[in-house]
Amino acid sequence: MTRRNWLGSMASIGMVGGELRAATDFWNRKPASEWTSAEIVQLLGASPWARTLNIAVAVGGIAEGAANPAQQSGARDPSTAPGGAIPPPIDDRKRKSGPARGSVIVRWESAPPVRDALRTRLPLEFEDRYVISVEGIDVSMLTRPNSRDGIAPELTLEEQALRLKEGARLGARGKDSVSAGMIDSIGRIRKTWRFGFAREFLPLTAADRDVTFSIKAGGIRFQVDFKIQTMIYKGALAL
Repeated sequence: MTRRNWLGSMASIGMVGGELRAATDFWNRKPASEWTSAEIVQLLGASPWARTLNIAVAVGGIAEGAANPAQQSGARDPSTAPGGAIPPPIDDRKRKSGPARGSVIVRWESAPPVRDALRTRLPLEFEDRYVISVEGIDVSMLTRPNSRDGIAPELTLEEQALRLKEGARLGARGKDSVSAGMIDSIGRIRKTWRFGFAREFLPLTAADRDVTFSIKAGGIRFQVDFKIQTMIYKGALAL
């Protein structure tokens, strides 16, 4: 390869790399009023403020989530311990998984870019809180079949909310995790649950690295890691 060809190749690679970077940080390059529909979908489903997880329900009644690595980073398979340690062996009867239940989207609802994309405001009771939403949890994920007849009990909306609220945690590396102080839901066909965490109990700054949202409720459990250093919007940390 001649020097001219090599320089041309490097220039092309640089242009492609620049285009890729531009495609993934549009929220900091142009005002929200100029975001396209595709960009809004990306921000709300696969961005520093949002993760999409595939959900399957195991035979034992546990729904576990794993993020699609092709879409984003920061979420890990809950069967893998922190640091990549191999989990202990489990009974073969519990190893098999049942039919997929689709996907859930975990989103940092209180973040300004998310509010700008949705063009709505959060309810007043969520003020001064980190608000994390989970879209797509099926009620069947929150129950386990009765050991005698194999039929899962029906849960009221209030019972679903209680289980989710008690099982939701938000934490950061080197800091104690906190429980959700509030929960509500919106939507009917594909319900979205919103969890509110008091900011004063978990002060986060740009110096923190990862912040983890997790749920362990009924038959569902997963965790999602958000990279704080990437959650910058208009030059400021956006939580």
